[in-house]
Amino acid sequence: MTRHLHKVPRKSLSTPAHQQRQSAPAPARRRYRPGTIAIREIRKYQRGTNLLLRKLPFQRLVRELFQKLFAVPGQRIRWQASALEALQVAAEDYLIHLFEDAYDTHSCLTTSLSHFPSPS
Repeated sequence: MTRHLHKVPRKSLSTPAHQQRQSAPAPARRRYRPGTIAIREIRKYQRGTNLLLRKLPFQRLVRELFQKLFAVPGQRIRWQASALEALQVAAEDYLIHLFEDAYDTHSCLTTSLSHFPSPS
């Protein structure tokens, strides 16, 4: 006489166990219109006064450039923290104004070119 009267169905081996479980659908993430998040980041960085570049990589770059350009062999140069910070503030200020001018030039060029008919 057989011991098992009813056969127990086996689990399907074609799909893993974690895919067989039924889970609640994830809530839909909010979608913003294009440019909304970019404008939010721009305003965030305009409000803040903190430095945009990381201090340590900038410090390594300054030391390396100084070593290549001005160093005397066998002499080690020590830097004050305030000097490196002043260089970083000046470099970031220069880059920000450079990007602003590039943006202004591009927008002015785009505006002035829109007055001309396109060659067809």
